[in-house]
Amino acid sequence: TSSSVPVSLPGVTTSPGLPSSALPPSTPQPSNCSRVNVTACAPCPPGTVPTQGTLSCSCCTGGSCIDPSACSPCPPGHYQPQSGQPSCLPCPQGYYTSFPRSTVCLPCPPGHFANESGAAACRACERGYFSSKQNAAFCLPCQPGSFCNTSSCSACLSCPGGQEAPQEASEECESCPPGTFKGPSDNRCKACRTGEYQLQRGKESCDLCPENHYCPSPDVKPVKCPPDAFCPGGSVEPTYCMELFLYKAGDSCQLTPATVIVLATFSAGGILLVFLMVLRRRQEHGKSSLKSLLLPRGSGHASYGGMEHTEPVYAGW
Repeated sequence: TSSSVPVSLPGVTTSPGLPSSALPPSTPQPSNCSRVNVTACAPCPPGTVPTQGTLSCSCCTGGSCIDPSACSPCPPGHYQPQSGQPSCLPCPQGYYTSFPRSTVCLPCPPGHFANESGAAACRACERGYFSSKQNAAFCLPCQPGSFCNTSSCSACLSCPGGQEAPQEASEECESCPPGTFKGPSDNRCKACRTGEYQLQRGKESCDLCPENHYCPSPDVKPVKCPPDAFCPGGSVEPTYCMELFLYKAGDSCQLTPATVIVLATFSAGGILLVFLMVLRRRQEHGKSSLKSLLLPRGSGHASYGGMEHTEPVYAGW
């Protein structure tokens, strides 16, 4: 029989002088050390590794990446959903994976966040901050009027009545100071209205200043009304009668004796003045009547050749 030189596969070198008929006729022709008496093996292509105990390369499964000799699992914080890939992918912001060989990343639950890629675990929101949705890259501060006193808050709580959180990212509520109040639906403490007061902290309403007292300041105890003043309920300051003309008598103001004398004097003077004016007018009217009696009853009448003589008329004595 004649011998022939065997044909070598690319990247594979055979020993000289070995006939090709030495291989079994049913043996396949795979790459990488698939023949006997070879001096070198071809490297597996990227994404594959030589299968131990076999004559072929196999792809790395999902969640793995290639290294020179074997498939390595993706580390925590990284994933690879496809097979035969040369590298792993980092989890995006808001996602994480804490297991090796991951094919998918998980979203951060509410109250947690991941603000960088490749996170192996999510971080809890700090006190005063919250995250209400999944896959959050950062937490939000609680708005004024609300608070969060624990970590991992998925929502902030509203301050109860009588308490407030005046700033963002509040970890707890503060009681309203004296002179102020806050209802359950209010966001901040408010000053008491005019005529009201509140001496205690953390109240939902203010009290009306009582009768016979006045409240100059909403955070001061009501002051007793002076004896000569009026202080109805809700008074800010006492109300006095006019000192020169009036004085307090029970629940009303009355004229002082001096005022009565003055008014009586003015009234009498006014009456006297009117009487004198009437008397004077009557005297003037009498004089005018006397003058009219002394005047002639008629004037001369013209006649032919002269004036007609008329005798004067006297009133008599």
